[in-house]
Amino acid sequence: QFVLLGKETGLDLTQLKGSYAGAMGLPQFLPSSFRKFAVDFVGDGRRDVWKSVPDVIGSVANYYKLHEWQPGGMVTVQARVQAAPPAELTDDITPQTPIAEFRKLGMEPVASVPDDALAALLPLETERGMQYWFRFKNFYVITRYNRSTNYAMAVYEIARGIRARVKG
Repeated sequence: QFVLLGKETGLDLTQLKGSYAGAMGLPQFLPSSFRKFAVDFVGDGRRDVWKSVPDVIGSVANYYKLHEWQPGGMVTVQARVQAAPPAELTDDITPQTPIAEFRKLGMEPVASVPDDALAALLPLETERGMQYWFRFKNFYVITRYNRSTNYAMAVYEIARGIRARVKG
C-alpha cells in the first residue's frame, strides 16, 4: 500500500514521516487509509495530511462519510439504569437493539429518543462511578476510526464543546 501510494501521488517515500506502525500525518492514516480516504480539501492538487489542516479535516470527514456518518444523527445519550445490566448487553458495540427493548429492561435515555432507534449500551467508568450510555450509529462510526470507546466519547465531548462555543 505504501509503494502504491508513492506511485499514485508522486510523493518521495523516503521523506514521509510516520509512526513505527506506518500511521502517517495528523490523522494517523495507514497508507491504505490514505489512498482510500485522503482528500485535497484546499484544492491545490495535493492530499497533504502532514501540514494542511483543511486537508486533514476534510480527510477525516471523508472517512466518516464513507463509514456512513448520519449528519444530524444521534451519537450518544446517557442512560438511566435501575441495576447493572447483564454483560451481554454491554459486550456488543454494534447498535442493533431498539431503544424500546432497553426500556422494557428498565433502561431509559435521559433525552428524547425514538423507540425504534437502534443502540448499543456503553458502560463508562467515571470519577463519580459507573455510567451507562446509549451509543448510536454515529458513535459506532467514530469507533471505526479508533476502536477505543474512551476515544470516541472524548471526540464527542470535544465536538459538543466546540459546537457550544461556536453557537454561544
